[in-house]
This record gives sequence, C-alpha cells and structure tokens, in this order.
Amino acid sequence: MIKPDESVNINNESESRRMRTSRVCGLHHIATNVKRITLCGDDVDSFLLNSRTQLPAAWIKVLFPDGLNYAARAYTLSGLDKFAGTIDFDMVLHGSGPAVRWAKNAQIGDVVGFAGPGPGGFALNPKSKWLLLIVDEAGIPAMKSILTSLPSNLPVILFVGVESSVGITQLTHSNLIAQYSAISSLKGESAMRMLVQQAIDEQVLPASEGQAWIATEADDARYLKQRLIEAEIFKPTAIFSRGYWKKGVKGFNDTP
Repeated sequence: MIKPDESVNINNESESRRMRTSRVCGLHHIATNVKRITLCGDDVDSFLLNSRTQLPAAWIKVLFPDGLNYAARAYTLSGLDKFAGTIDFDMVLHGSGPAVRWAKNAQIGDVVGFAGPGPGGFALNPKSKWLLLIVDEAGIPAMKSILTSLPSNLPVILFVGVESSVGITQLTHSNLIAQYSAISSLKGESAMRMLVQQAIDEQVLPASEGQAWIATEADDARYLKQRLIEAEIFKPTAIFSRGYWKKGVKGFNDTP
C-alpha cells in the first residue's frame, strides 16, 4: 500500500511499458452490461507511483487469456485509490471475445497482467476558453474522468455516440453548454460524423480559442479531426484525437 507522502515522479516510458501482475480484488456490476474490475497487489502499488496515472483519461492495457496466447485490450481507468492500493476499469459486456469471456467468469483472486499508463491522458491547455469532447461508448469513461477534472467555469460541449437511445447517459458539468447524442442504430455508422458536420454547418461551436479531445472508432476519429481543422474551428495542435477501437480489427492500437 502506498503511503500518502510518497512521490509520484516515476513516469519514464520503459516503466509504463513494463508488464505487471495484479489480482482481482473487486467485481461490481455498475450497469446491466458494464462490469467494474478492481485490481490490487504490489505491482499496482508501484504503478500508482507513476505521475501519469493522475491524468484524466489515463489508461492501461490488460492481458486476457485467448487459447494458448493472450489478447491485449486497452481500458481507461475509472478510479484509483493510492491509500488502498487499487485501480478500477470498466468493461462493457457485449460480444464474445476473450476480454468479455474473462469478465463474465472473473472471480476475486484471479491473476491479471497489465501495463501502463499508456500515452494520451488529457491535459487542459490553460489558454483554452472552451472544450469540445467527442466520444463513443468506448470513450465515455475517459470523458467522465475529464469532466470531473475541469474548472467549474470552463464552457464544455459534448458529443456522445451510442448504439441506441437506451445507452444515452446525461453527463454533468457546471458549465455544460450542450450535449448531443449520436444514435448509430437510427442513422447508421456515420451518425457521429453527421452530427458533428451539422454542428459545423449551423455554426453552433464557439468561435473563441478552444481545445478538442476525440476518442471514438479510429476512422471516425481521424475524419472528425480533419473536418474540425478544415472548418477552422481548431488549430491542429489544439485537437487530441485517438481511435479507441477500429471496426473489424481485434486488439487495435492507435499510437498518438
């Protein structure tokens, strides 16, 4: 367990890539199809010394058994407790891949390998006058962690992609200008692209200097970043864009 006065300056790349061993010490259903996994152990204690774990949208790569091999999947940290020496991540239980199979059968005490924190945590530019967040369901945990870290007076606009209206979650921030939901089951796979393009066409995005953070399907992320640049809403350096997954590709890794 980490003592409260210990330093958190360990942040070199080799330390972040090192494979660690942990054990499951908590399992909780936080929604019908979402399971929260809590990990603990000596390697979790040392992991928490890395300063990048404190960044909003910090993430880890978890290894799951897949036949004779292992499948690596990335998950945003949904919580951490330096005093208890634990980290949490949330798993959506849809499909039948190795991660979902493991999650459905996980038990307290199971051993789990992980590495991180990975690059791409959120850092607010102090000059930003507003923030645009665009995510699909895979990016919602990251969006939530970002929202809790923001100054209360910073204007925020959200675009959230979900598969159906059942998945719509009303997110909160004290200066939330608007939240738009892109429902793919109604408008198809291009729902998010259509919604953002409509916002550009109708000039609903502020003209002042802002910052954007995008975490969606990889092709959508690249497309949305390019459209925001072409429309001169943001400078390229003011947009962070990451593909959290890619259609048809298992274990996709989008390096920033």
